[in-house]
Amino acid sequence: MDLVNSLYATAAQLHTQRKFKDSFNTYVRASNAALVHFATATEWTGQDVTAKPDGLTELLRLAHQSLDRAEEIVRARGLSIASSSAANAAARTTSLAPVENDRAGAYTVPFPEEVPLIPISPVTQLQWKHGHEFQKATARYQAGQSGDASSDLGKLRRLLEDVRIQRAKVEELQVLTESVATTPITKWRTDELARQIAIVDAELFGKVDVRRDLGRRSSQLGAAAKTCIDFNLYLERVFIYAILSASGSAHGDEAVAARAHVLDTLVSVAHALFYQFRDLNGLCAILRAFESLEIRRLSKTWAALHSKTKEALRDLQASVGGNTGREHLELVAQILEHHYSGGGVLVVVPYLEPFVLDVEDLHNAYSAGMDGDKGEAMLSEIGARSLDEVLATLGLCQGVGRPDPSLGKAGKAAASRSAARQGMSSHGAPVPDDLSALGVGNRGLAHWLLTRVYWSRPELWAFSTDCEVPIRAEELPAEYAELMQKHAETLRAKQEAIYEAEVAGAPEQAEPPFAIAPPVPFAPNPADALSIPDDEDSGVLALLSAMPVVPESFGPGDQLDDDAFTAPSGSTDSQLPPPAPQTFVLTDTSAEPPSASTSTITPSLPPADPTAGSDYMDRYLGPLNEPFPGSDIERELHDVNPATSEIPDVTTEFDPAGMTAFPPPSDPTDTAAALPPSNDVDAPLQTETASEAASMPPPDCDPAENTAATPKSRKKKNKRKQKPAKDSNASDTGASADAPPASGEEGGGEATGEEDSATGGEGNTDDELLRRLNALR
Repeated sequence: MDLVNSLYATAAQLHTQRKFKDSFNTYVRASNAALVHFATATEWTGQDVTAKPDGLTELLRLAHQSLDRAEEIVRARGLSIASSSAANAAARTTSLAPVENDRAGAYTVPFPEEVPLIPISPVTQLQWKHGHEFQKATARYQAGQSGDASSDLGKLRRLLEDVRIQRAKVEELQVLTESVATTPITKWRTDELARQIAIVDAELFGKVDVRRDLGRRSSQLGAAAKTCIDFNLYLERVFIYAILSASGSAHGDEAVAARAHVLDTLVSVAHALFYQFRDLNGLCAILRAFESLEIRRLSKTWAALHSKTKEALRDLQASVGGNTGREHLELVAQILEHHYSGGGVLVVVPYLEPFVLDVEDLHNAYSAGMDGDKGEAMLSEIGARSLDEVLATLGLCQGVGRPDPSLGKAGKAAASRSAARQGMSSHGAPVPDDLSALGVGNRGLAHWLLTRVYWSRPELWAFSTDCEVPIRAEELPAEYAELMQKHAETLRAKQEAIYEAEVAGAPEQAEPPFAIAPPVPFAPNPADALSIPDDEDSGVLALLSAMPVVPESFGPGDQLDDDAFTAPSGSTDSQLPPPAPQTFVLTDTSAEPPSASTSTITPSLPPADPTAGSDYMDRYLGPLNEPFPGSDIERELHDVNPATSEIPDVTTEFDPAGMTAFPPPSDPTDTAAALPPSNDVDAPLQTETASEAASMPPPDCDPAENTAATPKSRKKKNKRKQKPAKDSNASDTGASADAPPASGEEGGGEATGEEDSATGGEGNTDDELLRRLNALR
């Protein structure tokens, strides 16, 4: 558990330092470490779990939160991925595009419950605003830089300063959001938290048009009224999870004390909401969280709560009364009796759900048909008067309308309060503050309050059972089981829709062609260009037929002419095999605009010549008559002959001793060429002496003649370096002093005959030199 916390803290610190890649990797490591600890600490006996890791709730929370942070980094830094994906989509088969779109919508997993609608955080709105301004400032600065070189330097400085200002604002807001992302509820002061809840509730209730949004059935509620009710539901889930997750990595009595501390904090917040800010919506959200099944079953936590806290909680519950509309109406009347001011001053934020239920009951009990002109439901006289009483009470909470004593307790209370206020002098008690003028509060706290995770009821029940083990008679509530059953049916229907979409959208092709698309920033997925049938064998055959053609290995009967591979570098091109015709060429079209008539699927390629290889092999593996890429690492390096700029043939066996030896005799009956290699130890020394003697002029040779003959002899020796090793060994021992002079002309074979014909009669000088070298030996 300590490792997971350490990795999570390190990832958050790296993200603050704008090291997004390292932060992403560390978040993934933290999630992986949490899952590994979860798997290793869970013990099984047969099919039953006998032990689970301590602090399982906190462990899973860190795992989920690490993955969420990693996903946020990918989404925030993935602008180039979106553009590349758009470019990549143009290279894919057009028939598969609708299927991909259908799959994207089909893979959306629904939430088990209806997600409430809550307001957007002001900090998030500022992030959007300053992010847009930063992009505009950056664009203006870049346009100024790329403009005329003689542009005003002062203007560029102002543009650069705008970029720095907007960047600083964006970074400030980013630091603020990261600092409050994982802050527990106990880190905030109770009066600040109550004030912030009252600010949001007052703002939402101030936008409600009572007659239009609340005068109809519950299925026809206005958007503003529904937002108020949804925020109450959101707060309830936030407070439940705050209590269940308070223990963190603590265990035993320490975890119980942590949850009791959160209960004490929430009771203090509820007390401030009721007596100071008159926010019944936030008060009822806290009380409903305490009465939920997930919190009510925590007997050890309630036992650890202080007695004064329990007494304050009982007082709040008695003040609110039951959850009926009549009792809530009486509570509002009491508040109006003491704080009503009129003139549009919002003095109390009511809890709207009981009023909505009362209006629904009135429509059901006193319905008198439909109004033909307006098309709305009509109520009887009794029902219409009761509906006016409810709506007038809600209007008085906003300070709208004149109080009518004949409209029940709320009207009488407001009328008496208004008369008392008019009779007071200017030095009397001050008028209560307007709740709509509380200000914006703490920006960090407001962002924290509006960005909490909305957990479903089954998930909260699982967290509750992790805090305290259920007793034998305790099981999953029936309403939660029904909710999970409906969710399972929804998922099953979604999976069936995915399967039907895949079956209906798959194109039917007997043999899918191999698609070659122009280069794009991201290589297309090969599976997107293939349509594999459902049958496994036919799918494999289709995949193999769509792959590039690879030439087969040469057989004994298909061996090419050896002269084409062993010919010296100085031979003519007519001795080489003719190149295979180029059947298909891939051209670089990345810099050319795409043609509207060009299709991304090309016809099947003709079979390639095995001697030349396919275009795929030539581009990535090189010609087949050369060693494979990387084989030069094991090859012995040889110097290039400076006289001819030629590289000796390293594909055959090479013997350095054969460079200065005599060529083998051309007569096949000569037995000297068939003698075995000499075993004399001095042979290397004699060879070295002969090579040194070859570089010295003979005693009776003219120096000018020797100078003219030396380059030609060197050229011929370089040509002889390409002879097989067996010829060199034979020339070491088989050549004698009285060898025929014609061996220098015929022994060279085809490799030297052409050179001799090119040099003419100058070859006799070389033969004379060879005879003198033999005489010296």
